[in-house]
Amino acid sequence: NIPARETAICMDDFHIEDGVLKGYYGSDKEVTIPVGVTTIGDNAFYGCTKLQKVTIKANSNSDFERIIGSSAFRNCIL
Repeated sequence: NIPARETAICMDDFHIEDGVLKGYYGSDKEVTIPVGVTTIGDNAFYGCTKLQKVTIKANSNSDFERIIGSSAFRNCIL
């Protein structure tokens, strides 16, 4: 078997790999997680002390559950 290739995307202040939001590196008070993100990874927003609101966009045909990793919003004021 040939292993699947990982797809890494860096857009705006997000680092996304294969649908997993690995990190947010901005300093906005409000963020919208892009369509296509299925999982918020461990520590993805760790230390984002200015973050107050997160909106999750979903695909209209989406029927999957979103998974939020351990300490994804640790040290945030949400």
